[in-house]
Parts: sequence; structure tokens; C-alpha cells
Amino acid sequence: MCLSRRCVFFLLFACASLLVACQSAPRVRVETSGCEVRAGEREQAERISEAFSTLAPRLEALLPDSRLPKLSVWVQKLPTLYEFPRTTLPEADGFYAPDHRRIHLRENAPDLERTLAHEMTHAALGPSWSVLPGTIEEGLCDAVSAELVPDSRARLRAGRYCAAAFGMGGLRLDLVIRIDGSGCADGIARELSARVRFEGETSESIDPLSVFDAKAGSCSARLSTSRKKALYGCADLVIDRILERRGFQGLHRIAKTASQRGLTEIPRQWLLDAAGLSAEQESWQQALIEGLGEAELAELVRMQPMLLAEILVDFLQPLLGEAELESLLQATSMQLSAPQAGPAVELLTLPEFVRAVRARAGGSAALQERADS
Repeated sequence: MCLSRRCVFFLLFACASLLVACQSAPRVRVETSGCEVRAGEREQAERISEAFSTLAPRLEALLPDSRLPKLSVWVQKLPTLYEFPRTTLPEADGFYAPDHRRIHLRENAPDLERTLAHEMTHAALGPSWSVLPGTIEEGLCDAVSAELVPDSRARLRAGRYCAAAFGMGGLRLDLVIRIDGSGCADGIARELSARVRFEGETSESIDPLSVFDAKAGSCSARLSTSRKKALYGCADLVIDRILERRGFQGLHRIAKTASQRGLTEIPRQWLLDAAGLSAEQESWQQALIEGLGEAELAELVRMQPMLLAEILVDFLQPLLGEAELESLLQATSMQLSAPQAGPAVELLTLPEFVRAVRARAGGSAALQERADS
């Protein structure tokens, strides 16, 4: 997320007489080449400083027309520009304030290094990238951060794509449960095939084309949290598909072409064509499903394990008593996949899912043993 200059100006205007007195800088300060890091604890400040030093040269080598200015990084309980309620972004793991050349990070963010890489990308973008429309810059920053911190790629994509799908009617996936006859008292095999739909906490719908207009990464954007997340997911989808086809250099050529023609923004049709998308919502929905591989599906299950655990336990319970549940599970396969023969993930290989099944089944010791194995 990058705070727009308009947003920063508003914040400055709202509290102009008290800025110097009300800086909320964390107490520990660590200097590194090109960056000053402040945090509540020295260990965390040193860890972020080391991460910055590692990420900076890799970022500039990866992304055309990128150069990091001298920056400061504040690691805080809540990302806060000044000690005023309006300057706190409670839903954000981080943001970049360009007028201050400062990155703010939430200290307990689940992917702190990836969030740092995302905000560093905002800071590093050169003038040729200013033509990215709407929320598309957020998608570029996500793509760069996933490239620099690849361990977070599947989790990031699963979260972003699911949020986008939730804004377009939910995410529909295929579920197949197979029980080998050897695990059943009557020796008869069973199978259940179903189409399951994952939905978000709210049913707010979006037009995916609004990703080219709404600036979801700006604090001045009056959008709900669910809508912002959905737009971030749409932006990631556009950028991911362009990078798969043309790479960072190809995406940069699109931006340079728009600038050379005197355009203030890349036309949306250029980006749709480059991403292989159409204006129809069905095109986006299908692309989101296609973008979910085995690793992303596994992350999706880890995010909502109880939903599918309930389905499995409810299906198994009438067959055998709880005392025999372990032997039944040993004979069971449960696969989640994208429709049209997409990649499948075997759920009973995921410890988080097995623990959820155990919890749903009522604390079987046998299931506990399988979850810990």
C-alpha cells in the first residue's frame, strides 16, 4: 500500500501545528546502507535491517526503472504515520509514505519480509511506472515481493485470488472423498463427489474492471476492506498473467509505450489483451481458478480447514464409531481440485487439516497421533 501525496497532504494539514511533537518513532534505531530502521526491540530492528540490505539490490536488478531512495522503516504495533487516529491504518500490514520516504510495518504481520519487499517496490518505482492505472501498481508490488520472497508466493496468491473470487460470487472447487472397502466393516467402498463454494465474510460484489479505476491502495479511497482485498486480487491476477506471458521487461515496455504516446495511464484494453482477459466477468473467474495450483489450494485449506473437516467427519461418522476413526482415515482419500481436471491437493497430507478433523470428531487420540506424524 502506498499513501498518495494527496493523502499525506491531508494528514499533514489536519495536524500541522503538532507534527514535530507527535512523531511516533519506535525507540530502537539501527542504521544500514540506504536505510534507517526503527523498532520496539533491537532484535527485530536488526532483522528488518538485514532483510532490507538483502532485498534492495535484488529488487533493483529484477525490476526495470527501479531505484531505491534513502529510506526509513518504522516497525510498529499498528502502522501509524503520526500519533493521531486518522493516520493509523488498522487493516494494513504496511504502507509507504512517499513524502517522508518512510515505510511503516505492522510488527506482527504474518509475512513481514514480504510486506517489506512490497513497500520497498512502491518506493523504488521510477517515473515510467506512473502510468499504471487504478490498483494495478499494487499487483506489481505483490509480484515483485513474491519473486523476492518466494516462500510466501502460494499463501499470497491464495489469499488475493480468493478475495477476488469472493467479490464475484465465490470460489467453486471440486471435492472427492473416496473410502477403500478395506476400511469399512462391510467391505464396500464409498465415494462422494461434490462442488463446494468458498465465500467471504461479506457478500459484497465487485466489477473486476473497476481495478483499472479505483485506487484501493490509497488511504483516500473510500472502500470497504472486503472490496479493497478483492481489487488487490484482481490487480494481482492481471499482473501475474502479464508476467507469465511477457515478464517484467515486457510489462515495462507496455508502460514505456504509453508514456511515449503522451498517455497519463496505460489503456485498460492494453492490459486486458496482455493478460489474456476480456471485459466479461466469466473470463476473470476462470482465470482465477486457473491460477490456483496445488500449493495455492493447500494454502486455501490451511486458511479455512474446519469447513472441509466438517464435510469429511459428517460423511464418515455414520460408517464407524469414533474409536475406529483412525483405521477409516487410513483408507480414505480426500482431494480438492479446480474444476475441469485442475491440479488436486490431498487434504489428509496436511497436518492443519487433520487437526481440524480431529477437533470436529471430538478429540480422538488416534487422530492426534496422525496429525503429529
